[in-house]
Amino acid sequence: MDTDIRRYIKHPYCYTGEAEGYGYAFIPGNKAGVVVLDTRTKELLENLTTFRSGTDEPRLELLRENGLVITRGTQTDFGRPLKESQIRSFGTWLHVTNTCNLLCPYCYIHKDSGLMSFKVAQAYLKKLKYTVTKHNLGAVAIRSGGGEPTLRKNLVHILTREIEKRFKKNGVKVSIVLITNGVLLGRDWIEFVKKHKIRLCISLDGVEEWHDRTRSLRSGQGTFRKVWDGIKHCQDAGLEPTILTTITEENLEGIEELNSLLVDLNLKFRYGVYRNVDGDRRLHEKFI
Repeated sequence: MDTDIRRYIKHPYCYTGEAEGYGYAFIPGNKAGVVVLDTRTKELLENLTTFRSGTDEPRLELLRENGLVITRGTQTDFGRPLKESQIRSFGTWLHVTNTCNLLCPYCYIHKDSGLMSFKVAQAYLKKLKYTVTKHNLGAVAIRSGGGEPTLRKNLVHILTREIEKRFKKNGVKVSIVLITNGVLLGRDWIEFVKKHKIRLCISLDGVEEWHDRTRSLRSGQGTFRKVWDGIKHCQDAGLEPTILTTITEENLEGIEELNSLLVDLNLKFRYGVYRNVDGDRRLHEKFI
């Protein structure tokens, strides 16, 4: 990599900000999405003349890989100016709990008793309503995850009803998504999801033992049968869940079988490749 900093400029449509002690950057239309940065990398992005030889090379490479920094004179085929008047929708993520009933070795969440309080949920709803009203937004997408959000049944129910009351009845299009491991998807949950038109994303890492290798209960018992029963119950109720699969060395050989099954059942699915984020070193070392 050429580290002559005079050759580079920040992408003209790159926007930056800071939250919770981290920086972030994004370019509207960039496939990299929102890129989280440490404060030093954000500082470098905003002022490339601060480049420090011997320490900032990895930071510069990160910025280049994500298109946040480009070579002078380069014609980019992505990015556009962000105009507030053109923003008509807003997406948000609710991390409702750290707790989970599974022990997936690749999970990046530190399992503890941390959870979203009802007080925080109310503050979130108040802020969301303020944002939607201030910017005259026509649509909001709200994703609930964790940990395992079905362990916070009361909170999810309250949030869903409050969201409908505050937004749907005022003509705002609302998309509510529940991201779950599927183990607790009994009839009550499925009835609730169907009634409130919630989109379900269910984690499934393979068929039978391929799933059970990494997605087990704390007792060590595999969960494929429980998850598969939940998926079938969803289909019987007329729901179309999206399947989320994390690919690791542990289930790689079983992906073809899973793919064929999901296609045959006409289920939407999305694959993600495991990346180490201080999780299970065993999986990381084998996969790379």
